[in-house]
Amino acid sequence: MNILIFSDLHINKNELQECSVVLDEIIEICNVNNIEQVISLGDTFDKINPESECLDLLANFIIKLNRPMIIIAAQSHESTTPEESILNHFGLLNNNIKVVKEYIDTTHMLCGHFVLNESKINYDAKKSKNDFVAYKYVFLGHQHTFEIIKPNICQLGSCRYVDFSEVDDFKKVICIIEDYQKDTEKTHFLGLKSPYPIKDIHLRQIYDKNTPKSPLQGTISEEDSRQIASSAQIVKSAGANPLNPGVSVAIGIQVLDKLDPKTKVRVIFHDFDSYTQFINKYDFYKNKFVLFKDKKEFIISDNTHLRGLTEMKSLKEVMEDYLVKTKVNDIIKRVLLEELNEK
Repeated sequence: MNILIFSDLHINKNELQECSVVLDEIIEICNVNNIEQVISLGDTFDKINPESECLDLLANFIIKLNRPMIIIAAQSHESTTPEESILNHFGLLNNNIKVVKEYIDTTHMLCGHFVLNESKINYDAKKSKNDFVAYKYVFLGHQHTFEIIKPNICQLGSCRYVDFSEVDDFKKVICIIEDYQKDTEKTHFLGLKSPYPIKDIHLRQIYDKNTPKSPLQGTISEEDSRQIASSAQIVKSAGANPLNPGVSVAIGIQVLDKLDPKTKVRVIFHDFDSYTQFINKYDFYKNKFVLFKDKKEFIISDNTHLRGLTEMKSLKEVMEDYLVKTKVNDIIKRVLLEELNEK
C-alpha cells in the first residue's frame, strides 16, 4: 500500500483559490503514484466554524480523491471540544473517511497534531521525542515548518505558506510512504509546486557615501541593475547583515514589479524615510498581489527622533507627540496612528 500524508492546509475563504490548486496537485500526485490512502495531520480548516465555501472545497476534494482518508481533527483550529469538530460531519457522510484525534497503526506509525519539546517551534509542548521511541514513524502537524527530529519523528509542516513566519521555508512538502509495512518500504518527501510563494522585502533609506544627507533616488547603478535581474537573490540577501538590513526603495520597487502577482508579499520598513517614499505606491502593490502586508520596524526600533521624551509615556503617546512636532504628511500620519491603535 502507498500512503500520502499532508498537513495544515488551513482552508479559509480569502485563500480558496490557492487551497484549491494545492488540493488538485495532491490528487494528481495520488493518481501518478498509485496512492491508496491519504492522511491529513490536522488544521484542515482555519477556524472552528468555516464558511460554506470552505466546507464545499473539502467535500469536492474528498469526492475527486475517491480514496480512503484519515483526517485528524486538531484542537487548535477545528474543534469546539476534545470530542466535537466540524470535521466529524465528513466522517458521517462516507465510510472511507475516518475522523480521529490521533491515528495509531500498531507500533509502525503514529500521526498527530502537536509539537514536542525538541520541535523548532515548541510552544505548549507537553511531550518529548522519548515518548515515541516505540514507533517506526511519527508524523506530526501543527508546526508549519518542516523538521526531522531524529531518529523517527517528522514535523511535516504546512502544505502551503500560511503566514510570514514561514518565509524562510524553501519548499512546502508532502510525504509518500511506498510499500507501507513491506520489506521494500520507502519514504519520500515531495516538494509541492502549487503553493503561492511568500516573500519579505526589506526596505531602508540608502544614502550616497559622498553626500550623506542626500538619499539616492531615481536611476540606479549598473551593479544594482544586475542585482535586480535576480529578485530572489535580492530578497534572500535583504537583511542578512543586521548592520545594513534591506535594499533601497528604488531597488525594492523594481523587485516588487518583477514578482508574480500570485505571491504573498510583506514589505518591511526599517526606517521612517523609506516608508514615506513608498506610501504613494502602497495601494498599487496591495491590489497587485494576492496578499500584501507591511511591517513598520521603525515604530519599535527607530527611536532617534524620540529621545528626550519621558519614558513613562506609552508607545502610542510617544509616536503621537513625534508626529505632532514634525512635519509629516497628513495621510501618512493617519495611517501610522491607525497602526498604533491596532496594537
